[in-house]
Order: sequence, then C-alpha cells, then structure tokens
Amino acid sequence: MSEVSIKIPEGAEKKADNKRSEASYGERMKQERDEVYAMIDEASKDALKSPESYLSFLDTAASLSRYSLNNVLLVYKQHPNAVKLKTFDGWAEEDIRINKDEKCIRILEPKEYTRSDGSKGKGINVKKVFDISQTSAADSLNVVQGEKLEVIMAMMLRNAPVRAEKSDRISTPVKYDVEGKALLIKDGTGDAQALFQSLSEELSLAMVHAEDAGIGRQYKEWTAKSVAYILCRKYGVSTEPFKDHLLQNTTAERFPNDYENNLPKNAKEKLAVVKSISDKVIKGVDREIYQQKKRSEKDIER
Repeated sequence: MSEVSIKIPEGAEKKADNKRSEASYGERMKQERDEVYAMIDEASKDALKSPESYLSFLDTAASLSRYSLNNVLLVYKQHPNAVKLKTFDGWAEEDIRINKDEKCIRILEPKEYTRSDGSKGKGINVKKVFDISQTSAADSLNVVQGEKLEVIMAMMLRNAPVRAEKSDRISTPVKYDVEGKALLIKDGTGDAQALFQSLSEELSLAMVHAEDAGIGRQYKEWTAKSVAYILCRKYGVSTEPFKDHLLQNTTAERFPNDYENNLPKNAKEKLAVVKSISDKVIKGVDREIYQQKKRSEKDIER
C-alpha cells in the first residue's frame, strides 16, 4: 500500500494559533477583572476600617465625583490623592508624558463587543489610567476657581427634594424640618462658607429622609455629615465642622455588623448611600452650570 500524506491547507495552522491566542487573551482579561473586583471588595473594607481611612475615601469621592462607586474605591485603594485621570494615550495627546516608574491605576469601563453570531453584547474591561500627579504636568496642579458659592447654593436649593422657606425660628443658618418637610433658611445669614456648610448637611439630611435610603435612624446623621463633607471638599469649603464628628463616629463600635459579619456587602452599602446622595446634588449643580453655559454661548452667537 502506498504511503499517503495529508497536506495541511495554507493558513490552517495560523487559524489554530489565532484561536489559542484569543483564548489566552480572554483568560488574561478575566484574571485581571477578577483581581480588580477583589480589590473593590478589599477597598470597601478598608474605607471603614478607621476614621482616617474613611476621610481619605471621602476625599477621593469628592475629587472624582463623576466616577462610579466601584471606580472611586479602586482609585482610593491605588492612588487616593488622584484628581484627574487619563490613559497613557490621553495624556500623550496633550503632549504630557508619564513620569518614569509610575504604576498605572486600574479602573473599570463598560465596553460593547460583537458575539460570534454577529449580535452585540456589553461587558466590563479593565482600563489603565494615570493621575495628573504622575505626569510632567504635576506642577500645573492648582485650585480652579469655579462658580461662586451663592450661585451653587441657589442651584442646590432648586434641585432639592423639599421646599425651602425663610424662618426666624432657627438658631443655625439652615435647618431641615422633618415634620414639615422643608429646609428652613435663617434670615440675615451673612457668611457664605458657614451657610454652605449648614445647607450641605441639612439638604443631605432631607435627602436621606426623602429616600429613606435603606439605613436605620442611627446612621442618618452620620450619612448627612459624610455627604456634607464631600460637598464642602468638592466646592472648596472647609470640612472642619464635619471632620470631628466623623472621626469620633466612624469606628468598629459604630458599625459592629460591618466589622464582624457581612463585609464587604454592608460596608459597601453604607458607602453607596453616601455616594448616591452626593452624586445627586453634584449632578444637579453640574447640569445647571452646563445649561447656563449653553445659553451664554447662544447669546454670544446672536
């Protein structure tokens, strides 16, 4: 019987190599996502481990208010002082280089992909970014002057879930009336910083009550002061009125269930409430600023 050899069609070996390469790439991506999700769980625990670590988390949340809770936790874990994130290519487009030996910050981003049958799917990829402090533009970091506090407070009140009214019956600049479901504003309050601090706390308390935020009464004050801390940090106002309370009350004794039984779930739920309420206030302000900017551009065109 004559010997017969099978000739491998051109390109067949390459296809097999490509499939193996794709499978290997997919496995690496999955492993990286698993590592990042584990980091989120760890960061949730760390954020409530001590009063100091909690304040550090709030600082990160204030600086990166447009990012999701998961990504804020990731940045808090890797580079808590970050204020402005971009990819390597994103910084390069601005002629800004990454400093030598800097490690990337891993965050998550949604991504659309095409399945083998041609249909579209949505997934999550790990995105590698760098903070401006890790670049050649670090020296350009400064406080950007934004809207005046009076303008921001007016925007906050317009987006509040309850009405606001003047009152001469209160001793503080702003007081949330739980029974009347109203923000009472004291007549003649002059100091903008003190007014902003008081409004931030009482508006946050109103939002906690309005949403019933899934937390018990013992956490309402703590949550309101946490949100107020973020808002003050975000808009350049002193956080001192809230810092002492948070340093004294963010302890293992204050959150026994979080530390003993159900971490990270319960810890993350507490952080999620704080992040959700602060997001609503900040997004309301951002939306109005954007609308005002668009109106100004139209006026210039005319």
